[in-house]
Amino acid sequence: MNELVKKKDADVPFIDICYGLYLFVDRLYKILIQRKAEDVLFFAREGQLLKEMFDFYQSSLVDEKKIKTHYIKVSRRSTFLLSLGPLHEEGFEVLFRQYRRISIQDFLKSLDLVDSADLFAQELGVDAAAFSEVSSDLPTDKRFLKLLQLPSFRDIYENQRLERSLAFLEYVKELLGGAQLPDSLHVVDVGWKGSIQDNVYHWFSRQKGTAARVHGYYVGLIAPGACNAANTKAGLLFSSLEGRTPGFQVFNENRSLYEVILHADHGSARKYTFSQAKGVSVIEDEVTDAAMIAQLVRPVSAAMMEKFKGLVVATHGTRLTDDELLEMAVNRHARMVFNPTRREIEWIFSVSHVENFGVFEE
Repeated sequence: MNELVKKKDADVPFIDICYGLYLFVDRLYKILIQRKAEDVLFFAREGQLLKEMFDFYQSSLVDEKKIKTHYIKVSRRSTFLLSLGPLHEEGFEVLFRQYRRISIQDFLKSLDLVDSADLFAQELGVDAAAFSEVSSDLPTDKRFLKLLQLPSFRDIYENQRLERSLAFLEYVKELLGGAQLPDSLHVVDVGWKGSIQDNVYHWFSRQKGTAARVHGYYVGLIAPGACNAANTKAGLLFSSLEGRTPGFQVFNENRSLYEVILHADHGSARKYTFSQAKGVSVIEDEVTDAAMIAQLVRPVSAAMMEKFKGLVVATHGTRLTDDELLEMAVNRHARMVFNPTRREIEWIFSVSHVENFGVFEE
């Protein structure tokens, strides 16, 4: 372990993030075993590399129980509409609790109903460009309230809500390999509020009723979202939900670093379709940052993965205590926060992250 810590890693920027991620994976395995989980769903897109880490961690176990892992292509956008109820019941809380100063265009994009924007604008008697105007408070905007009353909007909303819900049901059943949904889902993501989990829970509770349970496990949590007894969340590396956990202020610094380094090799999920002939399809955004990912992010995440494997091998058979792992992870992460290398500073200014829900910007 000392040799791994001392290794310079050819000046790979931010490679020390892997110590915290190792602690996260170690804690994740233990809590899933404690809760007798049989299957765990890793949420796209950051969950792609987290699943790879968890799978390698489990491969080092000999006599211990193994948990079946699945990678599910989800996003706040792809799960938003299918999580909603009939229009007359909806306040779009998951969207408006974070994004109120947005345009009607952003609202339609978040539902992935933007293809019908021209139709809606025509029926409202406005130019389509008017939908791009940012409202100071969209939920109370007169034009927005008129949009919700349009028969065409109500019909398209309800049709797509039900179609996507059915498609997502088939998708989840296919992943879990069962004819029926289980009563409980265990899900993993990077953080920070668990909005995708909230969407999945609202959808799941419509499928399973009061029996539905969703348990979420995150690298970090800074807000509870729609937590309740049936929709639980745990920030395994850091959390401020019930007071700040040890190391919170260090791990919480520059959260976007996790999102950039844990980037997947595919676009963000937009929606789900299903037909008897083709089965389930996940419609994704086009990957527009492929060059940046290939040139800047992938070399870092690949080196981080190798370092992670080294940590697993080094601790195999002589597992360090949680306190020892925490001390190591905090120290290595603090180095990146308080004493970054010039290479790291240059790297962080050369990468970007795209928001694709609520606001759509780089």
